[in-house]
Amino acid sequence: MNDQSIRNDIKQIISGTALCCLIMIAVYAFMGRFSLGIVLGALLALAAVALYYLQLASSVTKALEMGEEGKRYIQRSYAGRLMIHLGCALLAYFLPFVDTAAGIIPLLFPRIVLYAMQILPAFKAKKEGNE
Repeated sequence: MNDQSIRNDIKQIISGTALCCLIMIAVYAFMGRFSLGIVLGALLALAAVALYYLQLASSVTKALEMGEEGKRYIQRSYAGRLMIHLGCALLAYFLPFVDTAAGIIPLLFPRIVLYAMQILPAFKAKKEGNE
């Protein structure tokens, strides 16, 4: 796994999460609940997801260079990455101008995107072309 492969995966995860956020905003609009707080919540969560996966990519790259100590480094960095999600959830809850659900739901979208990347042929073809 090289740096370019990691970058491509991160780009796909972040862009897939952004697409899911747009779908979520559209669903809110369809339900008649669209507001600026929905958009701000989605942007807050999208920023948290991007920061989380960029930190993960940085940790993996550094751990690969470290050898045996790398596994422990990844485990230690996991707590820091979890704090990013916790911070996002707390901000979404306590900031009055951010819709709480719209700030928390997108934190689950990367799982959906990762699953889609495993099963959809378009993602697989891109991935095989990079290796």
